[in-house]
Order: sequence, then structure tokens, then C-alpha cells
Amino acid sequence: MSLTFLQASMRPILVAESQAAEDRLAMANRGLYERRESIALITSALIVTSMVYAMNTISMEPPAAKMNPVMVSLVELPETPPPLPPPPELEPRPKQPSPMQAQPQPQPQPQPSVPMPPIPQIETVPPSPAPVPVVEVPPPVLVPMGPPQPPVATPPVPVTMPEAPRSNPAAEGGYQARARALINRNKNYPEEALQMSMTGSVVVVYVIDRGGRLIRAEVDRSSGHSLLDQAALRAVRRTRFEPIPEDAWVALKEQVFRTRIEFNLE
Repeated sequence: MSLTFLQASMRPILVAESQAAEDRLAMANRGLYERRESIALITSALIVTSMVYAMNTISMEPPAAKMNPVMVSLVELPETPPPLPPPPELEPRPKQPSPMQAQPQPQPQPQPSVPMPPIPQIETVPPSPAPVPVVEVPPPVLVPMGPPQPPVATPPVPVTMPEAPRSNPAAEGGYQARARALINRNKNYPEEALQMSMTGSVVVVYVIDRGGRLIRAEVDRSSGHSLLDQAALRAVRRTRFEPIPEDAWVALKEQVFRTRIEFNLE
């Protein structure tokens, strides 16, 4: 009870103090705003006063040009003299002949003509021409003409053709032997032929390209038993052949081989 009563009694005091603090804060803010406004007014007044003073002090008109004084002096002119009297007229004098015209000039006397002596004529003799040396030319020697000689035929220049690349027989023989060994390794004796005691030899013809790929295969000569012939063809078709060497069967894209395959009961 005492705590509740104390809180209730203190509440109006706290509310009053808070209200007073808010009033003081508002008054302080209002005073600060008023001081800022007055400072701004004073500053603007000072600026305007400074501008007016500067305008009154500094004159914008240009300075008047100074005129230098000009000294003028008066000079007295002399008085004009009176005009001179005209000169007296002179009487013309009579013309007197000049001494050259007064004395008559003597006329030239004609001189007697003197005959000129005759000019002697000199006969001009033309010079005799120099003697021309005579050169004796021997008569031409006539050579009897025989029958026309046939033109000499020049032998034709032999044209050397580039030598064609040659095959290596050893490489070809070695390849055939290896192909035969591979076919015999893949040969399979038919079970039915073994039971019937079939024997014989089959000649197979087959074509291989340079990469070792089998193009075709067929029986060239039969053994007389179709079981053995088909077994021989299967052996050829199962074989993976080697590529043909570069020095074997040169300039050929593919090569034909003939191989004999034997079927014996031994």
C-alpha cells in the first residue's frame, strides 16, 4: 500500500517536471532561431552598406582628358609697296644684213675631166686536174658449180625423261610371304571335312589396296570340295593385312595376289 501510494503521489510531480523541461527546450530552440535570424539580417545589412559605399567611392566615369594650352602669336605683315610704272615702249630697230649674207660666195669652177687609163686584162688559166691512179683489178675466177649439197641434218637432242621410281623386289616378296602366313594362321579346317577326310588345295585370288584393306576375294582354282573352298575364302576375309610398303608395287593403288591354301590331315 505504501509503495502504490508513493507512486501515485509522485506521478503529478514527474509529469510537471517533464512538462517544464519541454517548455524550457522549446524556449531555448525559439531563442536560438531568433538569434540566427537576427545574425542573418545584420550580415545582409552590412553587405548592402558595403556595396553602397563602394559605388559612391569609385566613380565609373572615365577621367577627363587634360587639354594642353596652345600659344598663338600675331605677326604683323609689311605694308604692300605701290605698283611700279609700266616700262617705256621701245622703237623697232632696222634689220641689218649679216656679214655672211652681205658677201657673195664664189661659185665652184668645173674641173676638166681626165681620161682613166685602161685596165689590163689578165687571162686566167684553169689548173690542170691531178692524175688519177689506175688500179688494175684482176679478173674474177669462175668456180664450176656442182650439184646443190643437201642440208646437213643436225641430230636431235635426246630428251632425258625422268626415271620412273622402281619397285623393290625384296619388299614385294617379303609382303607376299607375310600375307600368306597371316592367311594360314586364320585357316580353320571344317569339322565336317575332317570327319569325311577331305583334303586338297585351294588357290584364292584377292585384291588389297595400299592401306592393307581387302577389296575382293574369290576362288581361282577349286579343291573339288565346296567345304574346303569356303573355308579358304573365310581365312582370307578374316585376315587383317599390313599396309603395302612404299617401295613395293610403286605407282599402283592396289595389288592382286594369288595364294595357295593347303588342307591336309597330317
